Amino acid sequence: MPAGDEVREAHESMLVLPTGAHTVTDNDGLNTYGEIGLAPGTEPFRQPTDVHAPDTDPASPVQQLAAEQAAQLVTLDDGRTRNYLTGDQATPLPYVAQDGAPATPVRTGAAVTFQHPVVVHFDHDLWRYQPTTPVTGHTSGADLPITWEDTRAAEVGAMSQVGGDYSLASFNVLNYFTTLGESEAGCRAYTDMHGQPVGARNCDVRGAFTPEAFRDQQAKIVAAVNELDVDVLGLEEIENTAALTGDPARRDEALSALVDALNTHAGTTRWAYVPSPAQVGTDEDKIRVGFIYNPGTVEPVGESRIFDDARFTGTARQPLAQEFTPVGGEHESFVAVVNHFKSKGSVSNGDADTGDGQGNNATVRANQSQALLEHLGDQADWADRPVFLIGDLNSYSRETAVAVLENAGYTNLAAAHDPEATTYQFSGLLGSLDHTLGNAAATERTVDADVWNINADESVIYEYSRRNYNAVDFYADDYFRSSDHDPVKVGFTLRTTGEPTPDEPEPSEGVSSGSSFGLSS
Repeated sequence: MPAGDEVREAHESMLVLPTGAHTVTDNDGLNTYGEIGLAPGTEPFRQPTDVHAPDTDPASPVQQLAAEQAAQLVTLDDGRTRNYLTGDQATPLPYVAQDGAPATPVRTGAAVTFQHPVVVHFDHDLWRYQPTTPVTGHTSGADLPITWEDTRAAEVGAMSQVGGDYSLASFNVLNYFTTLGESEAGCRAYTDMHGQPVGARNCDVRGAFTPEAFRDQQAKIVAAVNELDVDVLGLEEIENTAALTGDPARRDEALSALVDALNTHAGTTRWAYVPSPAQVGTDEDKIRVGFIYNPGTVEPVGESRIFDDARFTGTARQPLAQEFTPVGGEHESFVAVVNHFKSKGSVSNGDADTGDGQGNNATVRANQSQALLEHLGDQADWADRPVFLIGDLNSYSRETAVAVLENAGYTNLAAAHDPEATTYQFSGLLGSLDHTLGNAAATERTVDADVWNINADESVIYEYSRRNYNAVDFYADDYFRSSDHDPVKVGFTLRTTGEPTPDEPEPSEGVSSGSSFGLSS
């Protein structure tokens, strides 16, 4: 489809057979109107600020990319006008169901080939391809206008291929709450097609409403975490039971429950959690960050540290830092800091969207990056350690919050190993909100990094929160669509205790070794 309204209007209402490469770039509309967003070529559309620096100038690269992608998008329709989420749940969803049963998932990034002609059409502000006959989930694959590749297979076993003697990862686990919505007075629920509650709706509890929904949610998260198989895992969106109940002693309750579920699934004591420090954050959110780790390979050094700062209080989650050392004491220790910055949703401190591509709260997040660096600079005992900053920064790769960290000497490790890697899908655009950055020492020791694309490329129909929303049950007890964010895994090596760096003299020569975080606090 040629780009731009003027050229496309010349083809409106024509029967065409599209040729050339097409790629799925948006599958969010499958859940509602049976729509698939397509990009020309072999790649889905990227979030402009994942590629270019933010800018309000219409002539800037970031604004030009946004305009180009909007002009190129074409939406494959189902030839119907029904809403499958609210008005036609008894009809199997098109494309992802065929002959009334689940079919190959339509994932973003999948190559598409047209096998039947379609009609060029424009409505609801979108240029569309309409099938010549309406499509539902009863339609056979041979009668669909397109075929598409199965990209799930490439993710099976992918994390076992990440190199390195040790590994860590970051994973946003989609509001893992062991406290259920049904237990909160006045909490409403999102309901399935039978009127049964599934997820909590605008409550203090943000996860599952019923034990059945929680079982579905936990099964997927447990499958994903155990398959990740890392030494240290930073988690975001874990229930903070202390903030939920007012009982400080219960802060680790959900984290402990997840570890129990993981170990039961693994059939061994594969995981332990880092307990909360004595001094916790001010006015904490109902969700928190946390660490779990493999006690067979690493162990915490001292107490964890929460970077309590007014730039996080009331807007985000305070960072949690922990030093780890390999079991046996033969290798150097390292530091991980898990983060969850302010989202782009609601506006905080009047920091509204300026139109530069970053959405709301860009300055708030940049200030949180600066606060993180300042607190790290205050940890004098960690000055020589490899330091990994991990988590959901709610900032795409070229946005200001990430740039603040990079300008302080931190390297975006996943992006360095694969510039095309992305962790999140929003509005038909893919980019990375989740990052692992390393200081000079951590970067030097990193040998591999990979994003595990098990979530962001998937339609929401496979999530626990959409079970039984359609006549076809798309749910499975696997790790696909265990969250809306993809995990990021990094593999690294560690020096043996006392081993000099390649550029430093032996200690016997009388020169002390050391490095800084590359910033002044």
